[in-house]
Amino acid sequence: MVIGGTLFQHRNIHKTTWSLPSGATKSQIDHILINRKWRSSLQDVKPYRGADVTSDHNLLVAVVSLKLRRAQRGQQRGHQFDSSKLGDDWIRQAFRRELKNRFQILGEEQEMNIKSINQAFKEAGEKVLGFKKKKREEWIQGETWEKIETRRGVKQRMNSTRSHCVHDQLRRKYSKTGPCSKKNDQTRQENLCRETGG
Repeated sequence: MVIGGTLFQHRNIHKTTWSLPSGATKSQIDHILINRKWRSSLQDVKPYRGADVTSDHNLLVAVVSLKLRRAQRGQQRGHQFDSSKLGDDWIRQAFRRELKNRFQILGEEQEMNIKSINQAFKEAGEKVLGFKKKKREEWIQGETWEKIETRRGVKQRMNSTRSHCVHDQLRRKYSKTGPCSKKNDQTRQENLCRETGG
């Protein structure tokens, strides 16, 4: 194993991964380990001081360059048919007719095997039922996004200031804005879980 943070030369400010809340003590205690086999793919490692995390540790970012193989065709996951439409009598009858017609064509042209039966079901499903549309729930409310943006602005000002007094004021403001946005989203997520029965 190779310690990634010690391989690259950076200024001291770009090596610090942890600091006391007062800012008096700073240290490089967080590291990224990589297997020697992948050492040449590691391009750079440095802490990201502007990351908006409620911690005295800075986010450690590694730049890795990999050559990936091209994905084989046919490995993509297929779409799901909208089987809820089969509850409607008219659509159910249309699906049966379409399937019956496809099986008649199959019987006349070639012998039936599992592959041809699956293909008949797939084509009939595409034509009559269509695919399910993904329904996405917004997990973070607009109010929370606003708090995140103000918090991010405070973090940027905190990192760019040179005055210890201003830094302490901003640090207190930063720590006060943190937990309330988490609480709002946690209660919203709990309500969603209750609604869905989870």
